[in-house]
Amino acid sequence: MNAIRNGFGSSIAGKLNAALTIIISIVFVVAGVLLTFWLGDSLEQRGIRELRLTNQQITDMMGAYASSLEESANLLGASFAASLPKRMSVDSMHPVTSGDKALPALKGGDVVFNNNFSQVDEFSRVTGGVATLFVRDGDNFFRVATSVKNKEGERVTGSALDAGQSHLLCIVKRPS
Repeated sequence: MNAIRNGFGSSIAGKLNAALTIIISIVFVVAGVLLTFWLGDSLEQRGIRELRLTNQQITDMMGAYASSLEESANLLGASFAASLPKRMSVDSMHPVTSGDKALPALKGGDVVFNNNFSQVDEFSRVTGGVATLFVRDGDNFFRVATSVKNKEGERVTGSALDAGQSHLLCIVKRPS
């Protein structure tokens, strides 16, 4: 303490100089701490705003992509439906074995579509998509012609449509 006192001297000017130096140092420290907190908060708020904006842009982009996929699926469904006969019927009196199930025959005029893969394969070849024809038997829908194959490479005919996939029945509900 004596060194500090001797450095500033014992005069009033030296004491005022020491007091002023201490006060300025305290002001700088307090200003630095306050500025650090303020800048930290400002940067955090800016980061949160930018994250929200980026999140909204990603959400919008995903929505646009989903809308585009839905439109594409509708167009492909309409294209597939257009390749089928206008009048389709179910013949329960003459069941056809599809997979391991005897299911009602799905007919378009005189053509039976059970196990007839020409249209679904042609659709898949042209579009790169998959196509399936379902027949209703009771409350369930079963695949009778499909381009979908299991891991062994066999068609999954005769398999039931999962209850959660009923939105895929655009062919059943297509306009006449």
